[in-house]
Amino acid sequence: MQTRLLLPTDRAAILRHYLALSPADRRTRFFVGVSDAFIRDYCRRLSWVTATVLGRHDGDRLLGVAELIRPPGDWSGPAELAVSVAAMSRRQGVGTALVAKALAIARNHFIPSVTMLCLPENAAMRRLAARFKADLSFQGGEVVGRIVSPWPNLASLVDEAAAEGQTFLQAAFDVALPRPQPRSESQAGLVR
Repeated sequence: MQTRLLLPTDRAAILRHYLALSPADRRTRFFVGVSDAFIRDYCRRLSWVTATVLGRHDGDRLLGVAELIRPPGDWSGPAELAVSVAAMSRRQGVGTALVAKALAIARNHFIPSVTMLCLPENAAMRRLAARFKADLSFQGGEVVGRIVSPWPNLASLVDEAAAEGQTFLQAAFDVALPRPQPRSESQAGLVR
């Protein structure tokens, strides 16, 4: 498994990930029940300027997505972190890996703090925030976890560089080496 930056070329995989979420999982990710049309529009409007999007992969399968979102025009202010993990991939460290990578990026970009919001019934997200020493509070019907970013260090810089290297290496291979197309039954019969 690998955790890497996602690019605009990964938009279709992000869309598939969000569309595959159950109605309950969509509610915990977006705070309200959302339709397929909402998710399509959300993915179409995803800002690659204000959001750093990370994905945890197992081969070609996207297991989880994290979005580290900064308010437009406020590059020195706090960021918000949203995480979703496919149901079949929970309790396997996917969310932990995504949050760790997102926090390393926040640290390296001098983001002073990261806020993780969740609904009170989202025990998994509360545990995940607590694992990273978030200061948890209850505000306006939501649980707010605030994580203060430490100053960058060599380990956090190397971690981010590795994520970026994997992303651009994968993108280069995707362009240079087209994926093999499945053969039709008639073609398969000719080869025998």
